[in-house]
Amino acid sequence: MSDVRWPDAGRYISLQIGRGLAALLVVLHHTVGRANVAGFGPGLGSGFGFGFLGVDFFFVLSGFIIAYTLSKPNLGVGDFLWRRALRLLPVFWLVFVVSGLAVWIKPSLLGHPVHYSTVELIKAALLVRQDISDGRSNPPIIGVAWTLHHEVLFYALAALWLWLPRWGLVVAGVLLLGSMQEHGHYPASYLLNPLNLEFAFGALAYLAHRRLPSTAAWLLIGVGALALSLAWQWWRPLDELVNSSRVWSAGLPLALLVCAFATLERHSAASTARGVGAARRAAISHAMGRLGDWSYALYLTHYPVMLLCLKLFRGVVPQPSEVQALSYFVLTAVVAVAVAAALHHGFEKPVQRWLGQPGRRTQQARPASATS
Repeated sequence: MSDVRWPDAGRYISLQIGRGLAALLVVLHHTVGRANVAGFGPGLGSGFGFGFLGVDFFFVLSGFIIAYTLSKPNLGVGDFLWRRALRLLPVFWLVFVVSGLAVWIKPSLLGHPVHYSTVELIKAALLVRQDISDGRSNPPIIGVAWTLHHEVLFYALAALWLWLPRWGLVVAGVLLLGSMQEHGHYPASYLLNPLNLEFAFGALAYLAHRRLPSTAAWLLIGVGALALSLAWQWWRPLDELVNSSRVWSAGLPLALLVCAFATLERHSAASTARGVGAARRAAISHAMGRLGDWSYALYLTHYPVMLLCLKLFRGVVPQPSEVQALSYFVLTAVVAVAVAAALHHGFEKPVQRWLGQPGRRTQQARPASATS
């Protein structure tokens, strides 16, 4: 989840903020869901059932930013893959190793004892999608890494397009057409997953935002917000939908919103470049963009942090009141964000500078990318 950038003017602030808020929604969604499953609290958080939409936002945003990256001249396949690996793997491996050691020492830390084969663990560490032997759908150790499997597939398509554009277009077309319906068995359930369409929506949003007028952007905001509202009213809860329905009722409206906000920022670039509102823009970017900077670390670490907070809080307050349950939700979110911030500044950012110096390379080649 690297910075969401735009030509000549820093970052797409709205998309960067949206990415951070999406990660926070996922945290609250999992925190509330796990507490309810454990019978902890009076169910105050049922309203965060929509928090899973943060994942759909990540997929759409990744499609948008990778399309932007591929539009840059002189971008080689090796350089693209190195940037993606550098951004995706170091912090993932750290969290994977630490969580794996913790589960090895105390197998019940994930909420129930689990056992994985060596092959399953190696595949999980390499972000290789696999058919888990006992039927579990989530990958070992870091369950939320299932979304990264879709990211990796999209990066592979992007790399193929850079290397062999015609073949990349053909393969992408076949996969997207095949993703129009559900497939129950692996590997078709992965390669032809309807969620792959959300990356395509994001790429189309990028292409569209370069040409849309600001008036059209405001119209898209209204349409996207209305579509999400109607979907929530008619098909609640959305996370019970099959993926194909979820893509159209959630992913497409989110793509409209991403396109709209990016369009508005593109039109505001000229006035910003001339210094109109520059100080205020910089202040907003610095304050609100921080959560977006921490979002990848937050996404990877929030589940074990949540389980630890739940265990500690239940030991102190076995049967919480509504106020105490709400305090637990807020405290868990605060602790998760604090851990993510520490991981980002203490490990993720220094390792990226050490291995790839992405800041200098971004200034030279102006690429941009994002992961969920």
